[in-house]
Amino acid sequence: MPHCVAIIFLAALLSGCASTARARFGVINGIDIVETRHIPYTVGTHYGFRVDYHDAGKSLTLREEFHSPASAHWRSSSPSPQRMSQTRDGRTMTREVQLGSHTPAPPEIHSLYVEDIQIAHGDPRGQYTVTLWLDGKPFKEFEYILE
Repeated sequence: MPHCVAIIFLAALLSGCASTARARFGVINGIDIVETRHIPYTVGTHYGFRVDYHDAGKSLTLREEFHSPASAHWRSSSPSPQRMSQTRDGRTMTREVQLGSHTPAPPEIHSLYVEDIQIAHGDPRGQYTVTLWLDGKPFKEFEYILE
């Protein structure tokens, strides 16, 4: 009996892990991320985050909130339909992106979303923060420095 309970618990744990989203931040390399919190200040450098998740057949809302030390020029290569807003002083940019589809993916297939930002001429150096929410719940926060 304890053996059966352990197997059921392990199966539930693994299925829960398969549906849990995960995020990484750093320099963009194709669709992969070289994790770092120190971004070299070179105009055109690609950096951002990648969210890995399982598409369970329902839309997820990913909300991104970027805080910069001064007004920045946001250039995103993200192809997803999105809503963006920026504060008057240009120090906070918020974006919402819909992830997922209406058709569940098989359990062995995982989806990903990459937010690819490029450093633009005149972007301020210094400390930045990006906070992520999934379906209105706090998900992940990254602090980084444009050096």
